[in-house]
Amino acid sequence: MVDPGDTLFTADRKRLRQTTVNSTVSQRSIDKAVMKWNSLFLAVERLLRIIKDQGEGAIRVICTDLKVPMFNSAELTFLTEYAAAMSPG
Repeated sequence: MVDPGDTLFTADRKRLRQTTVNSTVSQRSIDKAVMKWNSLFLAVERLLRIIKDQGEGAIRVICTDLKVPMFNSAELTFLTEYAAAMSPG
């Protein structure tokens, strides 16, 4: 199974991903970084904020343009619970 999160962060797709995300949702993407413990949390938080503000359709467009699978409902539920558990506040 392809992990959509890992595919979105593949280095050779960085420019395409940034252009697609920026043009679709008018927000910068957050790069996955090995040295920053919270980079995954920030990326998940941004993803959930986009879904809340603009709907799943915005993420679906990005996934379609980048030819990666869309998150299913169980994955989105997990990401929501992850963000709530990891949130500092």
